[in-house]
Amino acid sequence: MGREGRDYWEAQLSEYWDSGLTIQEYSELKELPYESTRRWIRVLQKALKCIDSHIAFATG
Repeated sequence: MGREGRDYWEAQLSEYWDSGLTIQEYSELKELPYESTRRWIRVLQKALKCIDSHIAFATG
């Protein structure tokens, strides 16, 4: 597996958020490298929090 980008990881993790699985369980189920899965979950969570805070600020 090479150095996949954000679009790849968003697609790979699309089911993670509602799965109720741990990162370890999800990475094993999807046959993804654990460290990369963990890192991208953190990256995408930060992005989602940022978006949520901007929406909350904009809607007042």
